[in-house]
Amino acid sequence: MRLYVQVYLTVVAVAVLCFASTAGLAVLMSDGLSGFEKHAQDLSTLFASSLPEDPAARQAHLEGLGASLHGDVAIWDADGSLLAETGPVPSGAPGPFHRKGGHGLRVQLEDGRVVGYLTESEPGRRLRFFALLAVLAAVVALGTWPVTRRLTSRLEGLRSGVTAWGAGDLKVRVPAGGSDEVAEVARAFNQAADQVQRLVDAQRRGLASASHELRSPLARLMMTL
Repeated sequence: MRLYVQVYLTVVAVAVLCFASTAGLAVLMSDGLSGFEKHAQDLSTLFASSLPEDPAARQAHLEGLGASLHGDVAIWDADGSLLAETGPVPSGAPGPFHRKGGHGLRVQLEDGRVVGYLTESEPGRRLRFFALLAVLAAVVALGTWPVTRRLTSRLEGLRSGVTAWGAGDLKVRVPAGGSDEVAEVARAFNQAADQVQRLVDAQRRGLASASHELRSPLARLMMTL
């Protein structure tokens, strides 16, 4: 496989992992709010149908509802006066609101009263967020390591072969398996090394022949003398 294809596929895989992790984080962070809005709508229906008029019974009803929904509940009259509460729920216009460490929603009932609900952020949500990031980092590290190590190990083998050849060992050849750019460089080096070795061998044979041709007449002259 070509080197640029390997790099491209690695980038695509990392992008897919990032997209999947981002989608998972979005679902994780938005799950609390969507479920919270559903609880708030159910809460308004429940208050409209079964909220007691007696203050003590109403307070007990709110306490039980707040415990079941894992948050604080408050109810205000149509004129904005507080009727009952289980915790410090801020008053205001109907709709969602945010508070440090939590989020809430105020729902207006048909009779004009407003019900507020405030829930604290789950302690484990931030831990899950960082755990997901750690898993993403581990997956990217493990996924890219084999490709980069294979590429760098082949380059190291090519460098070692070239170094040995440059030191005088003309018989050295480097592994040329594969079809990417590193393999092409290795094959080109092996071809060049073969040509250089053939030239050197031819030069040695030529020098040996010339030396032999020179020694023969010199020997005859010596015998004549």
